[in-house]
Amino acid sequence: MKIETADFTSRVRVLLQQQGVAVSEADLSRLESRYRECGGTDLWDVRAYAASAGLGARSYHVVRGTGVVDVYRSAERDNAAAVRTALNDLELRGQTPAPVA
Repeated sequence: MKIETADFTSRVRVLLQQQGVAVSEADLSRLESRYRECGGTDLWDVRAYAASAGLGARSYHVVRGTGVVDVYRSAERDNAAAVRTALNDLELRGQTPAPVA
């Protein structure tokens, strides 16, 4: 079942809150717009990248399969892992918006 974008964003927010993670509206908006651009059926994963500032600083990106386009970025690994889990859960339930045509 494909759902409306607003429902998708609300469902992601609820799943993140259940995991104790708060994500800004700007991050949710970016996630929603980027999600629709990331086709495929691979599971979402978290990749760590060296950040441009700070010794040992990392940035955690949520990506699909071997893709390089991320839907979410955070300096906190736990936040990125929560987004990954939420997206994978929604996809397993078939509760995602239709891809961009």
